[in-house]
Amino acid sequence: MNKQSLILTAVFALGLFQAAFGDTVKQSGNDKPRGFLFYDDKQLPVIKTQPKKKQPEMQPEIKVSGSPQPAQQPAQPQPELFSVAWLQQNLPVLMENAINNPTVENVRAYKYAEKMMMDMAVNFANISEQVVANDPMLDQTVRFPVSAMARQTALWQVDRAKEEIVREMAKQGGIWFFFDSHCRFCDSQYKVVKLLEEKYPTMVVHYISTDGKTMAGMEKRRVRFDMGAKKAREIGIKLTPALVFAHTQSNTAMIIAHGASSMSEVEQKIVTVAIDRNLINPELVNIADLEKRGILTPDDIQRIKQEVQNPDDPNEIVRIINQAIHKRM
Repeated sequence: MNKQSLILTAVFALGLFQAAFGDTVKQSGNDKPRGFLFYDDKQLPVIKTQPKKKQPEMQPEIKVSGSPQPAQQPAQPQPELFSVAWLQQNLPVLMENAINNPTVENVRAYKYAEKMMMDMAVNFANISEQVVANDPMLDQTVRFPVSAMARQTALWQVDRAKEEIVREMAKQGGIWFFFDSHCRFCDSQYKVVKLLEEKYPTMVVHYISTDGKTMAGMEKRRVRFDMGAKKAREIGIKLTPALVFAHTQSNTAMIIAHGASSMSEVEQKIVTVAIDRNLINPELVNIADLEKRGILTPDDIQRIKQEVQNPDDPNEIVRIINQAIHKRM
């Protein structure tokens, strides 16, 4: 993340651009400087009230000794000058003053407060760069390359690993291609399945018709029939085309695609099934998931929440998060 992005992040994190723009009020010639946080009472509408009716006299209240008195609310402490809380509270006020009554003093007051906020954001960005540069668990360039050549090499390794996973999966099972001869997208999916067979010759593919007919170019001897899509519904298929990976070793059928999918999408879905079911070599998985390197999963985040004993101790929080990221690197 560059310094400009860090500055913008800090500014929006402060929540200081949520000020409401009031209607502009013209300044009269007699306006004088009225202070840093001035609100002009004369700009407020005058509310006419009806004469008060004489209220009947009330009997004096008899106080019972020892009766509880309502507790007074303690005064809220004012935020420290130029702290985030102070800027969140006062910057919108200064902006409204400057817009409603744009005197030199009001506009200058707002612009100086705005500069204070921007300078604080720049200071945050500078320190953030130092922290990230000195901590590999926070450096995105360590997690996954960002330079063109290094990134291209890493992505090539990822693609090769995914292809190797598909080849390994071809040894453990095959593809069932459910189709309907009247299906609008089944023909395009059939072409993708043929490419899959050509690229991975050991991948066994069975063509399963749900309406008793075949498709153009399809060898009838390779077609099986599931009249009325009874078997398809048992598996969980809701429409055609559909691709199912039949894992022979565990005798399970896993849906990998509903609707037409491209070649790369089919390969990725086979890889996803292999990783989710722990069916493949972990070393290949680590390479295929290289782009997810260093990313905390929802399970990781839940474990971190349980491990933190003192939420008020930033050192403890940093240590536990650092350890969790390190396990994902």
